[in-house]
Amino acid sequence: MSLKIVNWIHTAIVKPILLYGVSIWWPALMKQTTTTNLNKVQRMASLCISGALRTTPDEALNAILNLPSLDLAGMERAKIAAVRMRDLGQWKPQIYGQYRSILPDHCSVFQAEVFAIIEALMLLNDANCQNKLIKIYSDSQAAIRSIISTNTNSHTISNCRKSLHEMALQFKIYLIWVPGHRNITGNCIADELARHGTTVPLLPDKENIGMPMAT
Repeated sequence: MSLKIVNWIHTAIVKPILLYGVSIWWPALMKQTTTTNLNKVQRMASLCISGALRTTPDEALNAILNLPSLDLAGMERAKIAAVRMRDLGQWKPQIYGQYRSILPDHCSVFQAEVFAIIEALMLLNDANCQNKLIKIYSDSQAAIRSIISTNTNSHTISNCRKSLHEMALQFKIYLIWVPGHRNITGNCIADELARHGTTVPLLPDKENIGMPMAT
């Protein structure tokens, strides 16, 4: 068979079979015996695809062919499945028990930035300061671009955008980007608080914050 056909067979047939249901049995990927057996299969495929010498290290083969080791690929698939289930509201810790540990309990810096804007809007609403000019400064270009984007798959971004639209009926609001780490007043404090937010567990009323795919 040609190298291209071998590559297709490994990617489209063998790999999905080996990692079938990995979102359930992913803890086995922590065991050396499991990863060794999985990577033996990938090594055979990598040697056939690349035509390399049999003494070529696994790491070199994976780098040349841009193939993650099967244990890493398995963890990636399991986490993607967990993220999808969590965002759909089907990830319940009391049912999944130890399997919930595949997702971190802490939010990302990106989420902390977006949620900080939501909290600021809520505080302004509670203060009942109508007809005011509000300027929100953030050094997160990713957060601002996501909020002003026309499409999003994130519940966090959708909630933030909804809050902005509601508050825009009372205030004139500006989202302004500022460069980070330039000793801008308030920015250093905000950065420190955002970092602190990633180290503490989510509050019960914030459990609906979805985990981004990048995490």
